[in-house]
Amino acid sequence: MMNANITRRDFLKLSGATAIGLLLSDCSMKTTEEPMTDFSRDSPFGLYSPWGEFGLDRSTFATHGEITEQVGDIGIKWVQELPPFLAVDVVPADIHLYSRVGREAGMVPSLIRNPDAVWNFKQELTRTMTIGVDRFRYLEVDTEPDGLGGWQNDPEGYVELLRLSHEIVKKVCPNCQILFGGLSGGQNILDVQGTTFLEKAMAAGAAEFIDGLEFKRHHLSVKDYLLMKKHYDSIGEILERYGIDIRHIPVFLETCMYDGDPNEPVPHPFISNLPVQTETEQATGLVKTYVYAISLGITRIFWNLMYERSDFEPGHASPFPQNPFNHYGLINNPTNADGLSHKKLAYYTYKKMVAILDGSDWTKVQSIQESDDVCIYKFNKQGKAVFIAWWDYFNDPAYTPGATRQVVLSDLDGDTARITDAIPDVRSGDLVSDFSTAFKVATMDIHDDMLTLTLGDKPLFIEL
Repeated sequence: MMNANITRRDFLKLSGATAIGLLLSDCSMKTTEEPMTDFSRDSPFGLYSPWGEFGLDRSTFATHGEITEQVGDIGIKWVQELPPFLAVDVVPADIHLYSRVGREAGMVPSLIRNPDAVWNFKQELTRTMTIGVDRFRYLEVDTEPDGLGGWQNDPEGYVELLRLSHEIVKKVCPNCQILFGGLSGGQNILDVQGTTFLEKAMAAGAAEFIDGLEFKRHHLSVKDYLLMKKHYDSIGEILERYGIDIRHIPVFLETCMYDGDPNEPVPHPFISNLPVQTETEQATGLVKTYVYAISLGITRIFWNLMYERSDFEPGHASPFPQNPFNHYGLINNPTNADGLSHKKLAYYTYKKMVAILDGSDWTKVQSIQESDDVCIYKFNKQGKAVFIAWWDYFNDPAYTPGATRQVVLSDLDGDTARITDAIPDVRSGDLVSDFSTAFKVATMDIHDDMLTLTLGDKPLFIEL
């Protein structure tokens, strides 16, 4: 367990991040790795920093053991946890660990050309890697180097950080993969900021020192999930110019979806036009984000977070507003103004999604339909077909609550299909009393190898 004597300030120093930097998580990819083929073992379902965030400010209402139980309950196989040398102690051995390096010995952009600071950095990173050599497989080098990481005006300095990290990590752990720090993304201004920096860093030689990459999708409503492809394709085009095929490297995504009013407790300084969303809409966004990301070929998706952040989280010498991060979690933060503490619908939806999809062959996900505001994807789970279908009803200006859209699945094997709503049949997670009966389930007959589905405002899982 995390050392109880480590203070929040110590934790921030040890992780090499500012309080704001810890708001966002990392991703990674690898230029020399063949595409993964055994995703029954390498699950795409991840979570960002459930224990690290607990160590900062959640311990007043949750215990380390409770968080461990929650991670296991959902079925999550990967976490991104930091700082790395503490992560090896707090993350259970049966959970795969992704962590972050790049701020050891207080390294910051202004010190990257200071010989003494570089020597100290290399010594501390060597110690960190030696401690975690048996646990680390992927390591992000800093995060949001285009913005919060502070390298925005010095891409050459960031490439030097990549080079130093690559040198030490590969010496201690040759199989560890180095990931370009998670690029900002979500709002268009963040997408452009991230890809602009990536282009400059690649021109400065970054390709030689990375095995993969992470990007982020924050501050979006459920209606905007399809914008992910534009961001992903932009990154792929840049990498291709430097000889890297995005389809053949691990690409990680750190993402989230909010419920409630993202302008509470105060309006955000630059994020605007985000609508109030229900718990059902948050859970719907979770399913669509994960399934769509997997269909694009994204290797692993880390949800931010288990618990909401507090409305005003300590940092920079005084509490500062956390919106919309105080609306992103799977579980309410009882210290927030609304006083809620229950698991949200998104918690139960994540658990159901993992139960139905985990063990699939992630290299054989098929897009059956992405047109007329209907999306249908086919997964192969141990030889059996599983479909996920939804209707983006919000794009129809004539939509009224309760309206439906019919679609037909064809060329199906078998006589019957099990249809499960992806969202519990209640308006709020506090009304879920029994997970096993929380979702609408129906059995439908398949006629002439075809199945007619009625799509409403919730995605459906279809198991043959």
